[in-house]
Amino acid sequence: ATAARVPVAPEATGGSAQTPRVLLLEDDAETAALVSRTLRGRYRLETVRDGREGLARARAAAPDIILLDAFLPGMDGLDVVAALRASADTAAIPVVLISSHPALSEKLQALQLGTGVDYQGKPFQPVELRARVERALQLREAERAVERSRLLLRHAGRDPSTGLLDREGLAGRVVEEFARAQRHGRKLALVR
Repeated sequence: ATAARVPVAPEATGGSAQTPRVLLLEDDAETAALVSRTLRGRYRLETVRDGREGLARARAAAPDIILLDAFLPGMDGLDVVAALRASADTAAIPVVLISSHPALSEKLQALQLGTGVDYQGKPFQPVELRARVERALQLREAERAVERSRLLLRHAGRDPSTGLLDREGLAGRVVEEFARAQRHGRKLALVR
């Protein structure tokens, strides 16, 4: 969908600071308006019409999710996704690739761009797009929760992959048990 490039100022539609931020990269004004109506009130939406500009906004603003057309002026949508995945700052941002060209090879290429990439054909039903966005955000939040748990375990002297005490955690536990044994006048044995 290559319409004439029309400069569009970023639009913030609805929501509070807690509302998920959606970056839409779409050069077709009708599709951008449909996506805006579909997501209004549930998400803060910013729309850009150029692939390079969208990549720059994604790097600067770190949105919660990116929706993008497969064919964009300035930089192809698939190239934008590849660039996002190549950067540590943007690699984990979920992406929904939107295209009116449902060729199987394009779908496969999109899905091979890493985790967190989904595909939505055009035309689409608003309820389906909302469901894809919500599912992608829920998966991202689950990934963040797992990472928070790993950090907590790491700081608690536990190996994040097994949950067992690591060397530091074991040493701390031996000190605790030794102090407890002394306090209660008991013997302590460490068996290997």
